[in-house]
Amino acid sequence: MQSKPRRSSENNFITLLNFIADPAVIVDEKGRFLVVNDAFMDLTGLKEKELVGTAFLDLTVLSAENKAVLLKNLAKRLKGVQVEPYEIGFKNRTGETRYAEVKAKKIEYSGQSADLVVFRDITQRKENARQLTAYSEKMAALVEEKAREIIESKEKLEKVFDSSPDAIVVTDSEGKLVEVNEATVHMYECSSKDELIGKNTVDLVPQKERQKLLLIFETLAKDGAVKNVEHVSLTKQNRVFPVEFSASVIKDSSGNPIGFMGVIKDISERKKAEVKLSESESQYRTLVEQSLQGMLIGQFSPFRFVFASQPMANILGYTVDELKALSPEKIKDLIHPADLSFVLKSFRKGLLGKKVPQRFEFRMIKKSGNVCWVEIFCALTAYAGKPAVQAIFVDITERKQLEVSLRTSEEMFRAISTSAMDAIILLDDTGKITYWNPAAERIFGYTNEEAVGKKLADLVIPPQHHGIHSKTAIRDFEKGHNHKAQIETKALRKNGTEVPIELSVATLEIKDKKHMLGIIRDITERKKMEMTLREAEKRYRALFDKAPLGIMVCDETATAIEFNEEAHRQLGYTRDEFAKLTVSDYEVIETPEETRARIKKIMREGKDEFETKHRTKNGKIRDVVVAVQLIELAGKTFFHLITRDVTEQKKIERELKVERDKLEAVTENIGAGLGIISKDYRILWANKLLRQVNGDCEGKPCYSTFERRSDVCPECGVKKVFENSVPIDIHEYSSQDDKGNRFWIELIVTPIKDEKGNVIAALELAVNITERKIMENKLADYSQKLEKIVEKRTGQLKQTQAKLVKSERLATIGELAAMVGHDLRNPLTGIMGAAYYLKTKHTAELGVKGKDMLETIEKAIIYSNKIVNDLLEYSRDLKLELEDITPKELMEKAMSLIEVPEAIQVVDATEDKPTFRADAEKMRRVFVNTIKNAFDAMPDGGTLTVKSRKVKGKLEIAFKDTGTGMSKATLSKIKGGIPLFTTKAKGMGFGVPICKRIAEAHGGKLSVESKLGKGTTITITVPVNPKPTNEGEDKWIFNEFMLQTITAKQKTRQKTKQT
Repeated sequence: MQSKPRRSSENNFITLLNFIADPAVIVDEKGRFLVVNDAFMDLTGLKEKELVGTAFLDLTVLSAENKAVLLKNLAKRLKGVQVEPYEIGFKNRTGETRYAEVKAKKIEYSGQSADLVVFRDITQRKENARQLTAYSEKMAALVEEKAREIIESKEKLEKVFDSSPDAIVVTDSEGKLVEVNEATVHMYECSSKDELIGKNTVDLVPQKERQKLLLIFETLAKDGAVKNVEHVSLTKQNRVFPVEFSASVIKDSSGNPIGFMGVIKDISERKKAEVKLSESESQYRTLVEQSLQGMLIGQFSPFRFVFASQPMANILGYTVDELKALSPEKIKDLIHPADLSFVLKSFRKGLLGKKVPQRFEFRMIKKSGNVCWVEIFCALTAYAGKPAVQAIFVDITERKQLEVSLRTSEEMFRAISTSAMDAIILLDDTGKITYWNPAAERIFGYTNEEAVGKKLADLVIPPQHHGIHSKTAIRDFEKGHNHKAQIETKALRKNGTEVPIELSVATLEIKDKKHMLGIIRDITERKKMEMTLREAEKRYRALFDKAPLGIMVCDETATAIEFNEEAHRQLGYTRDEFAKLTVSDYEVIETPEETRARIKKIMREGKDEFETKHRTKNGKIRDVVVAVQLIELAGKTFFHLITRDVTEQKKIERELKVERDKLEAVTENIGAGLGIISKDYRILWANKLLRQVNGDCEGKPCYSTFERRSDVCPECGVKKVFENSVPIDIHEYSSQDDKGNRFWIELIVTPIKDEKGNVIAALELAVNITERKIMENKLADYSQKLEKIVEKRTGQLKQTQAKLVKSERLATIGELAAMVGHDLRNPLTGIMGAAYYLKTKHTAELGVKGKDMLETIEKAIIYSNKIVNDLLEYSRDLKLELEDITPKELMEKAMSLIEVPEAIQVVDATEDKPTFRADAEKMRRVFVNTIKNAFDAMPDGGTLTVKSRKVKGKLEIAFKDTGTGMSKATLSKIKGGIPLFTTKAKGMGFGVPICKRIAEAHGGKLSVESKLGKGTTITITVPVNPKPTNEGEDKWIFNEFMLQTITAKQKTRQKTKQT
């Protein structure tokens, strides 16, 4: 059986495993799955019940080749060999091929050795590598096509620029507008672009917001871009509205900033529900040209060109012979200094057989000193029978120049695509997608390659929405009308889930061909936010109305314009009555002038908190605490008040003060001496009794003050606490007073510790036990005399007289026990009072160890009080309060109060039937005592089985343990009814007799069966419907001890009457 800490630890570990984004599993040493997380089930397409218990190598998704890889690495791990991360491939349930990188680590799980295996999904990385290779092979053929696409993209950009539903602005380096689109003109309520072009962007915001805009520009200049920044704008008609601003710096071909391009969105309708765009992937592709231009072959020791083609010589401006005559140092001079390190490093890697790019670009210096760009292809070869390096050079200078000339248009297009938070989609006249920006990839899950060429309706429009909103757009598209619309609908993602969108559509022409531009905005978060806001408003309204504190919003005249139910309820007014009042109508302490002065103070400082009194509707005065905060709503200033009725709190505080005074009085007037002793045996504090007996003793040595000695007492408890670190010392000593009368004192010494556990002082309690000692001596004398009398009785009366002697002795002991119990409570109460005083008055001085010792004192007092209570309870009458209850309920209540040892197992076989009438609290004590006794009997662990059954109208509850059992002598004493018998070092043996009394009080019995070494069974039998035995009825329940005591008392009363 697992321990609770271990089960809790494993549950926490499984919870943490599911928080890991990567797929992860725990397998045993045989490779069987113990735990799988959600990500692993998503990766394989299998469910948890299909995986747990299955071996890794039995997975059908793994090929034989990948199983061999797993088996090989598993064998290495079993041999203790370090296994580096490795890759495997498999097919999930849908048939899709997936790849993962595998890492493993040895752990302990559920008490056994196991492996934590983490899979990193590298499918996309593999796919990216494959695509990158494909792109490289096609790059030469795409140069001219790319140049044409860039030119077309510029035209598309211009169309997108003018057709965008969002404002797009372009500025110069000083922030002046140089270009805006039509959406900008409409957004700022202008009639034409001319009203905006030439203006500075700071003129488009209110005066108080311009400093914030300048800070945004500083961030833009520093970081090169800003995204999704919120601020406010100002229209030509001075209307202020919130906007979201995204912008990128525009740079010239040299990388110098020449302005910025910004996208401005009016977010008045959805400011709190915007969707943050993830960073878009770059669509930029490097343009490469693969035209064969020249060849060089070089050999080593030292490195020289042994062959140079004429085209190569033409590229660099040298003759073939001049190239072949160049020294190694001169050959290095052909490479541009900025590229030299890179070229040499790549060259050395290639010679060593390491993987290097198939081709790379760098700059070379011509003979004329001019710089040209080349693309180089290198390979190891042989020339004239000797190893050599062959390099083919492509002059890409013209391509580089073309790239520079097209870079401005490309950067502008890239800036718009990067800044756009919405999907931008372009359709041709057949409805097929010709452009698909990164935001569209993010929203719908389709890559550019997957989307371009497909029909939009087939790709993302749900079948049930195909006809909605599209017929008008298609009809206008065919007629050549410029159609613009903005609708909300739903779209389909690649994974089949639906997403709410806001769609803006516009028709445009590119190269005399009709196209349709779609701007799609994912409004999922906005919809969620709208729902959340509505729910939040309901919650906050409920919190406001049902708050246990009075909450009000008041204007400057101290009149409540809004308040909750508690605000008027605590003063006894209805809502309508309270709405007509001002604060001065129920304020008791402050005059109206003082209230106005306080209002001015709050206006200056912003908040206030104070205590005052309010008058209720019926004239009662209530103490309240008022907290006021200045707030602003709709541009106006109001006071937010929270009032808390502290009338009862004040009453309790007054009562606590009275109780505190009482406690101090108890401490000072306790009937025992109480003092605190330092390490040098000086009295740090003494209570009133010690001061009365010993005078002004604080600061004096304890041994000279109390014992009139010159050195420490031989059996000094304080010395034991300091030198031997005993937790408590209790001893008695006897002496004589000045008149020669002998007295006895019991000394109880406990350590006082600081926060580090160091003993810094000792608490000594001196209790006068002279009366108890005298009583004990008298009792001993009486017993001796009684024994002598018994010996003189005749043989005929011997048995009867023995019982009477026993009865009288037990009666005396009972009376004495009750008296001693009551007397002990007085010093116990004093000790508890003193401990409480120290805890409340001197907590800071006592420190951690001091507090520990106070806690030890309190525990000792509680235990002593328990003994007294057990004694008194055992000797007093037993009365029942019956109620309906089941064995199962009693067992659950008892177990809730018991801490089960880790090595013990409790089997609860009790039943919910029958329902019987019993005193639940007393029967619960029977269960608790019996279960604890069973635990004590199983120190090395075992099983406790609790069963219940109904037999002939009675309920039997059996507690069977597998403990040490009892000897025949012990069992005979229990069955023989010997009172207060125990075999434990601690306790007085009240447990079983009390349980037996309670069972008999219910009209039942308690029986014990036990075998030494086999265990013990205690059976409690009670009637299902016992007759109540409450006070006032003729029938009383007594134990043997009480019966003997009552018998003795009755005889005493009879003798008194006869006298």
